[in-house]
Amino acid sequence: MDATWRDNDGLVNTCSSSVPSGAPSVPLDRNCILPGRWNVFPVVQGDHMYLQGGLMRHHDIRAFYLDLLEMLEKTGEAET
Repeated sequence: MDATWRDNDGLVNTCSSSVPSGAPSVPLDRNCILPGRWNVFPVVQGDHMYLQGGLMRHHDIRAFYLDLLEMLEKTGEAET
C-alpha cells in the first residue's frame, strides 16, 4: 500500500471502493452508462454517516437517492 490509500470518503478508502484492481472503468457519464465497465461515481464528501442521513448532524440525503433511482430508471429504459 502507498499514499493513495489514505484518501477516503468518510467510510472506506477511495482507492479500494471505486474499481476492482485491473477492471475496466470510466468516469461516470450520466448520459452514457457503459455496460461491461465500472462507471465510477465522483467521491461524495461527508463523514462516516453522511449517506445514511447523519448521526450527530442531520443531512437530508433524499435528493441523492432519488437522483440515483432516476438514473437507474433511465438506464433500464435504454435497454428495452
